[in-house]
Amino acid sequence: MRGSTGQGATEYLVLLAVVLIIGLVSIALLGFFPGISGGVSEAESQAYWGGIARPIRVNGAFSRYGGNICGIAGGTSGYIINIENIDVDSIVLTGVYVNNTLSSGVCVPGSPYASSLRLGSSEKATIYVREYYCSAGETVSLPLGFRYDSQYLPSRVENGTKRYVFKCDPQPFS
Repeated sequence: MRGSTGQGATEYLVLLAVVLIIGLVSIALLGFFPGISGGVSEAESQAYWGGIARPIRVNGAFSRYGGNICGIAGGTSGYIINIENIDVDSIVLTGVYVNNTLSSGVCVPGSPYASSLRLGSSEKATIYVREYYCSAGETVSLPLGFRYDSQYLPSRVENGTKRYVFKCDPQPFS
């Protein structure tokens, strides 16, 4: 009778070890090979940046090239990003991070580059981030972030936990 109890306990421990090893291997594969776990879809990105992200909501983006963009003549390309301040207080946008690189300034198309852009509560703006371009039909997946000052906290950064994903439809400036 003793032998069967010991044998059962040994079998249980071996089975438990096998299950733990399979679990660890699965977790390791998903962690080391991000393609297996899948990227952020356009729908997930739109849901995050259009509703969950705070205080700056992104309502759309596209690529522009050529022409006079924010006082920079010809040959310039970049992303046009439609944003909205959804905070109850005003904020001052002082920079945009695209691909983990801080833009050199903030620009509303038709205006020169400025060091900042004030957005009142629920105010929308279209901003330009230069020197980025995509090809027609390409899916763009950007790590995106915003640096801003609020009434109570200066130098805040909103780094999105999801990339901003959109289909590229480059449009020329006229």
